[in-house]
Amino acid sequence: MSRFWGAADDSESDEESVVSSEEKNKPEFDYLRSSSSESSGKRVVVSEREKRLSELRKYSTEIKNLLKINDWNGVQTNFELLNKELTKAKKMVEKSGVPVCYIRTLVRLEEALKKAADLDRKSLSSVNAKALNIMKQKLKKNNTPYEADIQKYKEKPIESGDEGD
Repeated sequence: MSRFWGAADDSESDEESVVSSEEKNKPEFDYLRSSSSESSGKRVVVSEREKRLSELRKYSTEIKNLLKINDWNGVQTNFELLNKELTKAKKMVEKSGVPVCYIRTLVRLEEALKKAADLDRKSLSSVNAKALNIMKQKLKKNNTPYEADIQKYKEKPIESGDEGD
């Protein structure tokens, strides 16, 4: 017969058919296998503050990279995600103030928007030009509560990610 009916072909040996039938009958329980037993590293426990800061840094870095390639649509998306992450970190902000990486990103965005205003709008795609205009409005509205922090940062910029975050 054929393999369809489960009978072994003449080319297969009896040992192979026994092993394959055992494998077929053996259920796969992936949830029973512990991933910690397979990995040799220990699980790292990160505080909520560090977790929030790493997320803020991730979005700040992404915005920085998108600014380099002049992708305002991506900048707009990541700016919204950055602000959403800042609202999640509300308790941390109340205790220790606004993270420096966030203020640094706001300053970078202001500078990039000033440079983009000087550029020819015709060189941007329609989606990018629209995102640029939206970013101008959002940043202007968003920066009002952080004006004092932005001025402090402009007077004495802190470039390392560890200080004051």
